[in-house]
Amino acid sequence: MIWPWWLAGLLLAVQPATVSGDRVVLGPVVWVDGGQRVAFVGATDSEPAWFIAGLAGDAEPTELRWTPRPESAASVWFHPDGKRVAYAARRDGKRTMLIGGLDGEEPTAFAVVGSTTPLDAAWSPNGAMLAFGLRAGPGAEKPYELFYCEANGAHGSHVPLDSPPIGIKWSRDAKWLAFCTRSLGRTILFVCDLEHSIAKSVSAHLTITPGSVAWAPDSRSLAFSGALDPTKGLRLFTSRPSGQLVADRVERPGYVGTAPAVYSSDGQWLAWTAGPQGEPTPAPLVLGRQRALALAARVSPTNAADPAFSPDGDWLAFTSFDSTTPRRTKVLALRPAEPANVVVVDEGPNAAGPVFSPDGGHLAYLSMSAEKPCVKVVAWPPK
Repeated sequence: MIWPWWLAGLLLAVQPATVSGDRVVLGPVVWVDGGQRVAFVGATDSEPAWFIAGLAGDAEPTELRWTPRPESAASVWFHPDGKRVAYAARRDGKRTMLIGGLDGEEPTAFAVVGSTTPLDAAWSPNGAMLAFGLRAGPGAEKPYELFYCEANGAHGSHVPLDSPPIGIKWSRDAKWLAFCTRSLGRTILFVCDLEHSIAKSVSAHLTITPGSVAWAPDSRSLAFSGALDPTKGLRLFTSRPSGQLVADRVERPGYVGTAPAVYSSDGQWLAWTAGPQGEPTPAPLVLGRQRALALAARVSPTNAADPAFSPDGDWLAFTSFDSTTPRRTKVLALRPAEPANVVVVDEGPNAAGPVFSPDGGHLAYLSMSAEKPCVKVVAWPPK
């Protein structure tokens, strides 16, 4: 079944507010202070920096200043409550993982991460723990480690690895850690049981797309994209965290795009993109009920990316690429239970990265027009 939503009348959302002021926006948007403000990467005179802005758009954003400064705007991981950040920086001549506050409080050093490249980190969903990769010390069993500990640095544990962990993802109950490592041309997916600090491969002979892992809300399964030969197209798979000899392949509707799959918070829905064999570009959006993925159907006729569910699972926002001239990437949204009714949040021309506030009361996204890249916020749900 293919839902003909493009035949239905498209609903126009309320007018968004531009909140990034005169700053030139470069990167992603995150919610801070429980959804009261947004933070984003913007350009300064010398290098990229993080800025924080209110939702009304009536004041210039404030630059977030940490000492020492993050080594890059990409090496910053916001705490789930949006009031603290973990980031990598040079301190006393050593590359260190630190935790600082949005108010500029003195950062706390967690661990020396060394020459770990690429460097990845992730907060647990409840913000109680932090996991990141680091270079092992002299005499260690293996050259790298996955390190995880409580948010205050206590009760740390190490998992020895042959290469740096990437794509770190916590299960919703914070009892499991999923991550990938690269070895001999393959990317392997592991899941670590935190009670025993034991990591097992759950991807069998597949090569996994880093960053594609999505945990089910009940933490009993995870979805990811991969293939025996990625050059011939990616497929969607599911597996149990305890490991299994062969991951379950979702047969319909076929090959998947590069955007990671996402679960709704209530666990009823799974959304991902699907496309032709070997197609690397964004592809039509697919939506399926978790307990009947074989009945999943496409809900967009054009290329889609950036799927994001609202906290209550009632809405699914995504970007959609219109190949007409001039080209446009719009922000659209729909209710999973009523996929024929689509809301046009922004007509483009180059929108990206929609993300709902923690309370579901707003939707923020990037509007990357050539004239003035900016951050926009719209009240949600649309009236």
